[in-house]
Amino acid sequence: MKYTDPSGYIFGIGKFVKKHWRVIVAAVVTYVTYGYASEWAAGWAYAGTAANTVGNAVAAGAMAGAAGGATAGYLQTGSLRGTLRGAFSGAIAGAAGGYASFGSVGGWADAARRVGISALGGCGAGKASGGSCSKGAKLAVLAQAVSVSMEMYSNHKPTWKSADGEAVVKAKSDIGVHDSSVTNVGQSIEVDTVAYPDAESLVGRKLSSLNQSDIALLNNSGVSQSLVSWNNGAASFGLGTEYHLGALGNYVPGMNSMAVFHDYWMASQNLQNFGYLAGTIGVTLPINYIGLGTNYYNYLYRNMDD
Repeated sequence: MKYTDPSGYIFGIGKFVKKHWRVIVAAVVTYVTYGYASEWAAGWAYAGTAANTVGNAVAAGAMAGAAGGATAGYLQTGSLRGTLRGAFSGAIAGAAGGYASFGSVGGWADAARRVGISALGGCGAGKASGGSCSKGAKLAVLAQAVSVSMEMYSNHKPTWKSADGEAVVKAKSDIGVHDSSVTNVGQSIEVDTVAYPDAESLVGRKLSSLNQSDIALLNNSGVSQSLVSWNNGAASFGLGTEYHLGALGNYVPGMNSMAVFHDYWMASQNLQNFGYLAGTIGVTLPINYIGLGTNYYNYLYRNMDD
């Protein structure tokens, strides 16, 4: 009986969606718009002809932020005033974010500069949304600080992307990530290619492509049959492996960077206990969303109702 859910919100997921769905919708609009805005801004006079410039990042960020902010402003208020306020605050936040997130972080001094730029953008966006400069700056600083910390730790920025590839065999190493674009959810099939060099040919192979001899090679190379085995003429994978959980992860926004960050964390401790792996997902997922600015943008958009 202790697992009943009288509120109707299973494990808090419903509450999260109810509270943040406007931000999620705006994030999707912003993410899609950013791709088109980047192409448009690349040919714009201010950004120059090169696509990979700071000017292009600022322009694309401003346009994408304005599109997402306008969407959120309309959803939040249903009024033209709210739509315009959302577009204006989103443009400010997006421009600052585009600058602060451009390129790779080049050390602590660069990270501090990016956080400082985010603070200025957060202040302006906070006031433009109808809130306060102080609160906007604090939340923007928190988001950017988490973002650069994740990047410096895992070499990957937080992103709204879901994993876009199928689970693969990985080389056991200190980074835990063979390919950052594939699913990294659950226990990975990792093989020690130093101790078992013959298994190196399997690294990067999709799990669904493995045949009986491939799986025999993995099992003879130290990979437990609880993770992968050959049964009744077909490959069989443990329920907690990326083969099964990855199908879910491919549909969860933000899962890609969260899973990469999680893999680095687990690999640094050389852990393969599924209970510990699953339990720590609940920690890394909100960290990833904070780095994506959900708290920050939620504050901006909620101001429009005040």
